[in-house]
Amino acid sequence: MTLERRRAVIIGVLFLVATASYMAGSGMIESVLETQDFLDQLLSSKATLLLGILLECVNIAAVVGIGVLMIPIVQQQNTVVAFGYAGSRIIEAALLTASEISVLALIPVAGSASSAMSSDMQVLADFAVQFRFASVNLAMLALGIGSLFLLYVFIVSRLIPRILSIIGVAGYISLLASVVLGMFGIDTGFILFLPGAIFEVAFPVWLFVKGFSTTRMIQAQGNER
Repeated sequence: MTLERRRAVIIGVLFLVATASYMAGSGMIESVLETQDFLDQLLSSKATLLLGILLECVNIAAVVGIGVLMIPIVQQQNTVVAFGYAGSRIIEAALLTASEISVLALIPVAGSASSAMSSDMQVLADFAVQFRFASVNLAMLALGIGSLFLLYVFIVSRLIPRILSIIGVAGYISLLASVVLGMFGIDTGFILFLPGAIFEVAFPVWLFVKGFSTTRMIQAQGNER
């Protein structure tokens, strides 16, 4: 197996790990935070909350790995996009880390809550939840914008099949639309996440089976010479 082929397989694995760990972790965290009077019940749900945070941290590590490993592949086609995409994934990871910190901060807040200061603690807890919401939305914006530039390179260079790149474009545009609408309080449900979900499963599967187009990569290397 060549270095390029190994790199493609690792990127595919990281995509699947990132998608699965984020969906599972986010689901666990939201199951706690979306309950009524979540601050009163938070300590009893501490194990679920911490496991969700751990899974989201796995996603954060995978996200950074994807961005870094993609540099030498995309750089052969477009250096600016290669480093820009890596930067967008690092920004995404930083924002998601901030969201994890805000959730962790809820634990001592819940532990400190008492009848005398429950109102103040609830305000602080609500702020932490809103901060998480804003951080995650900004992270998704970074992901969507960076990925659209990456897919532009994929479409032009045909490192992967064009139809797969087009599905990805539709997916990330839908993600951006969902985030923007969510900021205005409009819940779009799962429907706008469907194209992105299809791409984030189909793309790594393609990398496992075929990898990136070696013909295009060789041509790019020849042009550099």
